[in-house]
Amino acid sequence: MKKKTKVNKRKLDSLLLVLLLTAVLLIMSTYAWFTANRTVSIDTFDVRVETTSGLQISATAEPDSWKTSLDINDLINATKNTTFGITNQLPSTMEPMSTVPVNKSGVLDMYLGTTVQNDARDGFYLSTELEREKSYVSADGDNGHYIAFDIFLKSGNPEDNLYMYGSVIETDASGNSLNIEKEKGIANSARVAILRSPNTVNKENGGELRSELTPTHDKVLLWEPNVDTHTEKGAENANALKWHGESIVTKGSGTSPLAYDGVKASIAPKTLLLPEATATANPSMFERVTPTWQTTRAQNSNANLEMPPITEGGKALEAGVVRYRIYMWMEGQDVDCETSAADSYAQFTLNFTLDKLKDAGVDAPVIDAK
Repeated sequence: MKKKTKVNKRKLDSLLLVLLLTAVLLIMSTYAWFTANRTVSIDTFDVRVETTSGLQISATAEPDSWKTSLDINDLINATKNTTFGITNQLPSTMEPMSTVPVNKSGVLDMYLGTTVQNDARDGFYLSTELEREKSYVSADGDNGHYIAFDIFLKSGNPEDNLYMYGSVIETDASGNSLNIEKEKGIANSARVAILRSPNTVNKENGGELRSELTPTHDKVLLWEPNVDTHTEKGAENANALKWHGESIVTKGSGTSPLAYDGVKASIAPKTLLLPEATATANPSMFERVTPTWQTTRAQNSNANLEMPPITEGGKALEAGVVRYRIYMWMEGQDVDCETSAADSYAQFTLNFTLDKLKDAGVDAPVIDAK
């Protein structure tokens, strides 16, 4: 399948890394978090990673693996070769997940949610189960229910500034973007998280294969796109649950961001009603999440997300080899992750650049890291 997003020639001059999941077409053959335990199947999964400006990339950090681009086969092969010790989770089906983004020895605790009808009262129960990451086995294998994979970057020089820009949009089955009136809203519940190594490592100079993402370095970079956009059904769901408070949520773009509480503990079946799935009602199970960046629909591929230094007072990108672990999922605790978002497709695009993205010849807006 052809890559759907193109980077123009001007951008290539400043492009540090392009992580294109433009063909990660997530077909939502499901009703999401709030109604039933269905699945989200990936119709096509094509990952391509490109580098310029002297930066090289690898899926394993082995001496002979460095190049200027990666694709899905590189990530699969890195996982299949057990000597690398890499767990790239590349699922053939997905289901809505939730997390409080804290680095737990190099991974995130991701919770799979299940809802069942409450016969005694008008509503649904929510239960959750911690899902540990699994290595890719085959397209038909049990490979987990969210996307997680490692990449390694090698830079000859430390860099003070590093920016990310990207988009998550809803498309048709061919990867074409949809008019807002035709969207079902699945892209509005998307999340992307990035874990970075607190130190660098160089395998070629005798270092370890994988720089450790230690528990003491718990800064997780979390991006929430489309923060101002809701479908009519998403707005109705928000107003019914009232997780955001008493203010009325309306459909369309330009609305105020809604706070949400991520899952941080397992929840036994038939013990918790959905309206009570909040940090206020149950602080032992939920915690308020503060994204590193939030972008509006208008800021899809049109805003510079400032990457903070890896260490306090350090550089945004260190010289040597740095490991990144990237997560992508549909956040079940987002009010837009609801029934009517079924049978839809989402398309992810991430770009990392040394120089700010330009818009009509001037710097696009910069969004500082929270």
